[in-house]
Amino acid sequence: MTADNPKGLVLVTGANGYIAGHVIDALLRSGHAVRGTVRSRPSADGLCTALHRHAKNLEIVEVPDITVDGAFEEATKGATAVIHIAAPVNIFQAEPKAFMHASLQGLARTLEAAEREQATVRSFIFMSSVASIFSERDDDHTFTEEDWNTYSEPIVAEKGSDAPKHIIYEASKVAAERAMWKFREEKKPRFSVTAVNPMWVLTSGLLTESVLT
Repeated sequence: MTADNPKGLVLVTGANGYIAGHVIDALLRSGHAVRGTVRSRPSADGLCTALHRHAKNLEIVEVPDITVDGAFEEATKGATAVIHIAAPVNIFQAEPKAFMHASLQGLARTLEAAEREQATVRSFIFMSSVASIFSERDDDHTFTEEDWNTYSEPIVAEKGSDAPKHIIYEASKVAAERAMWKFREEKKPRFSVTAVNPMWVLTSGLLTESVLT
């Protein structure tokens, strides 16, 4: 809880993204205060317009580079929960080194910031992907949290920039989620750690007020 909002303040990274927009909308509707991060403030103008009725509970802050040390230090202050959604998603221009760097370092900086704010942060949620757990199987297999994608990272390691773009994206998601669970095992933070693994998300356009109402 915070002095201004009994339900607490939730930090959402990558606030101008499609999924993040709906997450923020749901949080605001449930009475939470939200602080969203974007690389540039104007990129959140559409979101702020769509959610203008909740303006008093929505704060947008700039984090130009999510990979640099201390990137989320200020943004996390006072947060009771952190939802990390910011990640490279342009699979049509995926380049392994850049994708892995942004995915892994962005997650690391967010986890580090949450760890520094353990006095208030109670939960950390990472928007992973079904790409982290899915692999082709011959049997009638039910996928669970015990499953991992074991083929994407070796393909990228072997082929580098020649690897299929969607495989590069998958490898970045696998590496990031594994890193998050390693952080939990090694650091043993006081806050809960959760990964969400959605299926493919398709959208035909930008978030608008009509979508959110």
